[in-house]
Amino acid sequence: MTLPEPAGPYAVGTQTFTWQDNSREEAFTAEAGDKRRLVVQIWYPAEPTSGQPVTYLPDPELRMGPFAKSSGLPKFLLNHMQWVETNSHEDAPIKTALTELPLVLFSHGLGGMKNQNSVQMEELASQGYFVAAVDHPYDAYLTIFDDGTTADYRSSHDGIDSEEAFWAFRGPQLNTRAKDMSFYLIKSKQEKVRAKQFGKTSVLTGWASLVTHLGVPPVFWPLPKTPVFPPS
Repeated sequence: MTLPEPAGPYAVGTQTFTWQDNSREEAFTAEAGDKRRLVVQIWYPAEPTSGQPVTYLPDPELRMGPFAKSSGLPKFLLNHMQWVETNSHEDAPIKTALTELPLVLFSHGLGGMKNQNSVQMEELASQGYFVAAVDHPYDAYLTIFDDGTTADYRSSHDGIDSEEAFWAFRGPQLNTRAKDMSFYLIKSKQEKVRAKQFGKTSVLTGWASLVTHLGVPPVFWPLPKTPVFPPS
C-alpha cells in the first residue's frame, strides 16, 4: 500500500532530526535539567532516487498501540497502516536546479504527529516547496527520539470543566508549541539543514501554534502557488 502519488514534477526527499533546545526546561517532566527536545521531519524537492521509500509509520512496534489509543479505534483495525509506504526517499539529494524554496511549517493537533499529513507534505515538496514539521513532545500521541527514548501523550484535558481552568492548563502548552516552531526556524539556520536553499517567505499551518506564534489567523489549504504570508 502506498500513499497517493504527488502530482508535481519533482521527486520527494525527506530527513528526520532530533534537536535539543538548551534554553528551555521540559515543562512536562519533573526531571531536573531535562531540556526540551524536538523531532523534526523535512520534505523537499529531490533528484530522482531509486530504492525503497520511507514508511508512513516507522517503528510500528512502538507506535501502533499509542496510535490506536489516540485514534479511539481497536488496534487490529489499524495494523495495516504499518505497511503503508510514502513516496519520500530518505536523504535523497535536493534538486540542485532550485535556488530558493518557499517554506511551509506544519504543527499537528493534540494527539497527532509530525507526518500525519504526509500526502500534503509530499504534494507540496513535489511542487517545489520546502516543508518542515515537528512532533510536539507530550502533545503528540508518541514522540520517538533518535536515541530510542520516547515521550508519551500527556496533554489530555479530561476533567477540566470550565473555560478558566482550560486556559490555565492549555495556555502554557500553546506557548510551548509556538516556541517549538520558533526554535525550528532558528536551529535550521544554525545547523544549515541539508535541504538548505529555502526562501524568505513562509506559510504556517496548525491553528493553535500559529495563532500563538504570530497572533494572526491560520492559513488553510489550498495554498497559493506562490506563498506571500507573512511578508518577507
